[in-house]
Amino acid sequence: MDNRITGALLMFVFLSMTITYALFIEDGRGSFGLFISWPSFLIVAGGGGGIIFMRKHTYQEHELGLRLKNELILAGWLGFLIGLVLTFEGMRWVPSLFHLGPGIAAAAITPYYGYLCGTIVEAFFTKDVKSIVLSRSEEEE
Repeated sequence: MDNRITGALLMFVFLSMTITYALFIEDGRGSFGLFISWPSFLIVAGGGGGIIFMRKHTYQEHELGLRLKNELILAGWLGFLIGLVLTFEGMRWVPSLFHLGPGIAAAAITPYYGYLCGTIVEAFFTKDVKSIVLSRSEEEE
């Protein structure tokens, strides 16, 4: 099995085990559903894809994975800021402070998706630099 696939599976297994442990053994509040958010995923995937398309002319082809990782992480942090704006928009009185924790928790999912998706994309979309160097040296001969 390819080391990228093995690494991605290991990452998902250990992240899932950590979340499971925190929820059921450590009596953490919440559920697995808190880690699934389509709007957050769409902000990361759509925003990161749009940014990479916008900057397409500034990178070389073998750098696609690394650049896309950076843009997905950037989109994740932009989604976090959007979540903070939406969380703080309605805060006017002290009773609304009770909604602060869940709002920030929901906003924090977008950087999580940005880092997670960015790491996977970098592993699968970055070309092997050794093979690029070897192919260029063979072309020069």
